Amino acid sequence: MKKNNKKAAASQQEFQQSAVTTLTERGSTMNTTIQEKPVDKVHSLIEEVKAGVASIQSSEEWVRFLDVSSRFWRYSFHNQMLIALQRPNATLVAGFNAWKEMGRFVKQGEHGIRILAPMLVKVKPEDPDSEEERIVRFKSVAVFDVSQTEGTELPEMHHPLKGEAPMGVLIRVKKFIENHGYTVRYEQTPEGTYGFVNASKEIVLKEGESMAQTLDTLCHEVSHALLGHVGDSSLSREEKELEAETAAWVVCRNLGLETRDGSFSYLAIWVSDKDRDAKLERAAHRACEVAKVILEGVEQIAVLAGQV
Repeated sequence: MKKNNKKAAASQQEFQQSAVTTLTERGSTMNTTIQEKPVDKVHSLIEEVKAGVASIQSSEEWVRFLDVSSRFWRYSFHNQMLIALQRPNATLVAGFNAWKEMGRFVKQGEHGIRILAPMLVKVKPEDPDSEEERIVRFKSVAVFDVSQTEGTELPEMHHPLKGEAPMGVLIRVKKFIENHGYTVRYEQTPEGTYGFVNASKEIVLKEGESMAQTLDTLCHEVSHALLGHVGDSSLSREEKELEAETAAWVVCRNLGLETRDGSFSYLAIWVSDKDRDAKLERAAHRACEVAKVILEGVEQIAVLAGQV
């Protein structure tokens, strides 16, 4: 859960700005290994991301995913707030009948999340010669999060990674972010969530996942932290996820873990066909900048430990 902690958010932004400034100042003295890594080939990376996302969005699996996704309402800001207040960890929300149509059923004993639904109401005019008016009013209705349901599995475009992470890399990335005041812990996260970072400078990772998936998630949440996303209302959720996942892909790739399929699938979920390339390109520039900060920091830890 994210808490409204302005001081923590300001501290994050200061850290991010300091990290990027330090990287810029040290640009001429960075070791050859960092300079020669693919992270610096921003243009080629951008083109690879564009091609990968475009390929996924033209697949049959993508069409099926969109078919199911289209059944979930686009809730208003006020309803989003109501959902967050009542069930902060909600991920996919729909009404009782909508879940039933998808082969899922609300578990016994679950309580609905109350939101406001618009309805047209006829109002008799004071003047009998005038026609009846129709006005919009609101009524309270119940919706349920996917974690409150059971039944047919929903299609997923982002599948968890299997296997091991490169030796020692997970420990070094964890040490890197801990050196900047963050804590990393493992727990059972909400369904469909591999991890999150909050305003208290905590990174929570889903326990029980493979080492490969854990490293990928950690890099994603570390990227959120360094990009100053927590508490930043100037960027949309879409923009934040595009930046963080692109940075995580670049970092993992350079650290010896290929996450191409999973990362591109995740990016495809968050970016629409409209202005897709422009959005990916904007995200990639900031993502590559932060990826450099992470890679340099992780490499310095390895050097100090005598592992390179």
